[in-house]
Amino acid sequence: MSYTDRENAVTAMEIAKREAFPPGQYIHQESFVDAQEVETLVSQAGVKKTTRVLDLCCGVGGPAIHIAKVSGCDLVGVDRDPGAVLLANRRASEAGVKAEFLVSEVPPALSSTFEVVTFFETVLAFPDKEALFTSVAQLLEVRGRLVMTYEEGSGLTKSERATMPESSTVCLIPQVAMNQVLGACGFRPLYTQNLTSAHARVAEKLWSGYSQHRASLERAMGAKGTARLIDSHRLWADWLTSGRVRKFGVVAQLEEA
Repeated sequence: MSYTDRENAVTAMEIAKREAFPPGQYIHQESFVDAQEVETLVSQAGVKKTTRVLDLCCGVGGPAIHIAKVSGCDLVGVDRDPGAVLLANRRASEAGVKAEFLVSEVPPALSSTFEVVTFFETVLAFPDKEALFTSVAQLLEVRGRLVMTYEEGSGLTKSERATMPESSTVCLIPQVAMNQVLGACGFRPLYTQNLTSAHARVAEKLWSGYSQHRASLERAMGAKGTARLIDSHRLWADWLTSGRVRKFGVVAQLEEA
């Protein structure tokens, strides 16, 4: 997506997003996680001014810039979308925070390692979780921390795949399996937070807001893109409310190189 298209889409969605989150909790995130949840997780990971942080799949940089702002840490973000990275760098400059955003596939090939890697709301898109976290481990120092949110549940059924837009990126994993994968990759969980109820409420409000602002969204994203956005949020609201999917925030420490 180009910078202009990305910015137009972000602007069109922003009204609904501001209405969906409690006061002070919208930080330009492109997901269900809010400012307090981000702060809690990075606090549990010990992020402070001297910490070197890598944010994977940073998008337009909302949570990453917020982390840099509240902690003063040295942060690098990566995303494959050039338009998103350009917008993230602009916002970081405007906010006056120490953050640099780079265009890269995830996980990136970087020469340096980090004390903390953050991975908000995008683990879902990676079908091979063990390969993903093996690569993440290579980006961390020993005893470095991984901070992430993930969607928990059994794999989608054929009928669920037929109704969820872009279902190939919806790669759920049961909690037991996630813990096994983390252990196999050398990680030991330090902290787990159940985010399901809070994210169900946000998904419901976003679905309602996007539906209400459908006309302006269609002007920015087109009819098909808007329909996918609304339909996916309706399903997420249903799945999170019913317990078909649960959401967790996790901090894990790398015990082995």
